[in-house]
Amino acid sequence: FPYLIVPKIAITIIIDDIVENIGIAKEIWEICDNITLSIIPFKKDSVKISEYGARRKLPVMLHMPMEPFGDINDYSHFLTTFQSKEEFFRTLKENLNSLPYYQGINN
Repeated sequence: FPYLIVPKIAITIIIDDIVENIGIAKEIWEICDNITLSIIPFKKDSVKISEYGARRKLPVMLHMPMEPFGDINDYSHFLTTFQSKEEFFRTLKENLNSLPYYQGINN
């Protein structure tokens, strides 16, 4: 089959919601600069990590906080089943606008 195209095989590693400070992000990217970091919005260094990644062309995603299992004291910035439609979309928009330069969204 001369026209058969075989896709290249790729593996993507995403470190999900682990990064809360820029030091940890830099350490992870020192291991491999192709590891994608999924950043929780509104943490101390969230924007700094995203900007650092963008300057160095490193992959960054936005970790969209969703309703967790178990007890948690603060549901701000979480998308939850008990929000009104308006609250849900307001929270979604706030989260999407909270972080620059991300290349995708996950949870």
